[in-house]
Amino acid sequence: MEELIGFIAGNAKREKIMALLGSKGAQDGAAIAKMAHIVGADKILDELAQKGLITSRGGKYALTETGVQVERRMHGVR
Repeated sequence: MEELIGFIAGNAKREKIMALLGSKGAQDGAAIAKMAHIVGADKILDELAQKGLITSRGGKYALTETGVQVERRMHGVR
């Protein structure tokens, strides 16, 4: 868990996407990029998916159970 928190905390764009999905729920890639003001969000979404923090279903990205736990721990730390 600490490794995943470090992975997210090491990049402000990852933090924004995780917080966005944690607060807004499932979103499509274009909406995430627009709301988080991130160009090239697809690469970051792929990185988060590879770490098992998010999943994609029906064109929408959402936090996995692990992603929810990590996002909650990070939110509590702030």
